[in-house]
Amino acid sequence: VAINEWLIREGLLVLNEYPTTLTPFEKLNVNWSKTKVWSEGGYYARVFFNIQGREPQGVIPQAEYESFQCEMKARIEALPDDKGQPLQSLVFKPEEIYRNVRNVAPDLIVHFGGLYWRSIGTGGHSKIHVQENDTGPDGCNHAQYGMFILAAPNCPLNREYEGARLLDIAPTLLDLAGYEIPETMQGRSLVAGVEKKQSPTGNDEQTVVHDRLAGLGYL
Repeated sequence: VAINEWLIREGLLVLNEYPTTLTPFEKLNVNWSKTKVWSEGGYYARVFFNIQGREPQGVIPQAEYESFQCEMKARIEALPDDKGQPLQSLVFKPEEIYRNVRNVAPDLIVHFGGLYWRSIGTGGHSKIHVQENDTGPDGCNHAQYGMFILAAPNCPLNREYEGARLLDIAPTLLDLAGYEIPETMQGRSLVAGVEKKQSPTGNDEQTVVHDRLAGLGYL
């Protein structure tokens, strides 16, 4: 989805001169005094608002920020796919994702089609929905849900585990290694309360592994 192309056509991103070829956003001739929204492309869209007092030539009053944010969220969620069917994009406010929002985070974070569509940040496209990535051949994208494979001698989990989160991985590894999990760490150990297996590795084998890791510079 050519997000900046859509913003241009919606009158939210205004250019002094429209490009004749595909042009990265940072090279577009933007009229900041008339621009309300722009975006960076990638696996997902990072959408920014031109806010008074925050940006050098901000045009959106800070008092209107929340209402404008809700309006843009609804407009992006309503974007259809190339066949006119609901795209079913996921649009997040930063505080819905991050526990602490620092510096200037994107005002909206967009997973087009649940990440089945990439976000294209370049301008100069003849249409909103494009089939090729603007940074070179790459038909892949990140998935909404990832996969983590764990194998450890003392791990009691031996089958597919549902409900795990990315934040659970670090405390799980600390737990398996016998370390205390800091109270400030987000996530939970997936093996907490489950009896752990005794490692079959003998002292001689541990010495061999230790020496190999030391020889590789890891220890």
